[in-house]
Amino acid sequence: MYRPWFSRLLQKLNDLIHLFIALALAGASILVIVQFGKDVWHGLHAHNLTLAFLHALGTLFILWVLSSLIGAETTYLRDGTIPLTVGSSSFQVGSLRSSLPRIR
Repeated sequence: MYRPWFSRLLQKLNDLIHLFIALALAGASILVIVQFGKDVWHGLHAHNLTLAFLHALGTLFILWVLSSLIGAETTYLRDGTIPLTVGSSSFQVGSLRSSLPRIR
């Protein structure tokens, strides 16, 4: 038995969840930008530009994924669709980030 009020309720809940996800992604992006600044700052003070560059590059890759996800969320909130390019972009960035050497 189809209940239109329940369907509308679930759609409103879904919209609220996507709004929360968009806000969480925005907050995470701000934190990653701060981490990028810290990586550069610590690298410059340690006089190790190679290490600073690799840490900053890894952080920028994370920011790239977050940017792609924020773009997908805005598209979803505007049109109700999620672009397929989000998955492929996230996979490419993850592959690039995993190829960076682990330096401690």
